[in-house]
Amino acid sequence: MGKIILNQIHKFPRLELEAYVQPITRTLVRVELDLRSHQKFTWDARYHGAAEPFWIIVEDCDSEQILHSE
Repeated sequence: MGKIILNQIHKFPRLELEAYVQPITRTLVRVELDLRSHQKFTWDARYHGAAEPFWIIVEDCDSEQILHSE
């Protein structure tokens, strides 16, 4: 069972994320995200289909208000 479980774990989506934040004004910030799949992630159309959707949510520092979402 160990090999089967390990194969299934590698099919779970994992991302490497880098964020670049640049203040433009006091109320405006530019955020660039660089998302890459983890090198051990295995794509399987049976589980993931043609695409794997992710939500990107930007919250305030207290996590009380959503500022942006995609």
